[in-house]
Amino acid sequence: MFFFKLGRTNIDYADLKTRDRIMMSFLIVLNVSVMLFATDAYAPSMPAMAKFLNVDEDAIQLTLTINLFGMALFPFIYGFMVDRIGRRKTVIVGTGLFFIGSLLCTQNSNLDLLYLGRFLQGAGGASYLITGLVAIKSLYDKQQGAKVLALQGVAISATPALAPVIGGYIHVHLGWQWNFYIFVILG
Repeated sequence: MFFFKLGRTNIDYADLKTRDRIMMSFLIVLNVSVMLFATDAYAPSMPAMAKFLNVDEDAIQLTLTINLFGMALFPFIYGFMVDRIGRRKTVIVGTGLFFIGSLLCTQNSNLDLLYLGRFLQGAGGASYLITGLVAIKSLYDKQQGAKVLALQGVAISATPALAPVIGGYIHVHLGWQWNFYIFVILG
């Protein structure tokens, strides 16, 4: 029933059961974690990526900056979109951008596609931050909302520390491209 309620555009958050609020909070934290994981998981693979694409490591390191630029630029756009078309459609647009960006990153023959893919990943992932904050404000009163934001803060703190470890494991056992294939699956 929870997911059917999420699909409604005129949802009354006061009517949501505690179980549904917990599920929605979990999904918000999960989405933010995936976005942050995508930012840092491929860091151990950068030397192998540079060698594979026959470019300088600095060119690969620029992909991180490009990703963060997309992540920094798009919250303004998503804030406007949430007001105009709602959270659900905004998340769908953001998830679509994240998915397309991840797919472009798997096309590992061209540095420009990697740059574009990383920008779109950051731009798409930023939708989770904005819509998550708006949803928490709608779902909870001030005190309960602070608890959910604290949980999100733990995810924001832990994910960048864990992502390179997991990404390095993926790189060693499956190859650097699999970091991006996993983002396609998660997108």
